[in-house]
Amino acid sequence: EMSELDYYQILQLNRTATIDDVKKAYRRLSLKYHPTKNPSDITVCSDQFHQICEAYEVLSDTHLSAIYNRYGAKVLAKGLELSDGKSYPAYKYQMNAFEIFEKFYSEYLPYHDIFDSTGKMLYGSCFSSMNKVRKDKTPDAQITLDCSIDELYNGC
Repeated sequence: EMSELDYYQILQLNRTATIDDVKKAYRRLSLKYHPTKNPSDITVCSDQFHQICEAYEVLSDTHLSAIYNRYGAKVLAKGLELSDGKSYPAYKYQMNAFEIFEKFYSEYLPYHDIFDSTGKMLYGSCFSSMNKVRKDKTPDAQITLDCSIDELYNGC
């Protein structure tokens, strides 16, 4: 059986951490372990990056963190039905680390110290390399079909 993840330990926080502490820890660790920042050790960093994003996803959500803090990761993963009829669905990390990362930074960047004294973006290389990963995807397949507009609209 897999050991239970300790989201606070993953983010290097104690259990009394505030939401601001969680955000600061996520910001620091997500940049440190982002796979595009560590191409020589991409497997290890990718695993750590996913754990960091999962921990942030749980601890930054008031409902998920309340269940996790009270019952632990195993109950969070199985879901919870309380005697008063309230129920909480099972939580499953969707392996959406890059979505979590992009959402966090789209909310974070407009308001904080993202520019150095020259006006240059501090984390620009991280985002430009993240975009590069997308460009390296296999190109979309293109197939030419000979059919009329009527056939397209009505079917063949």
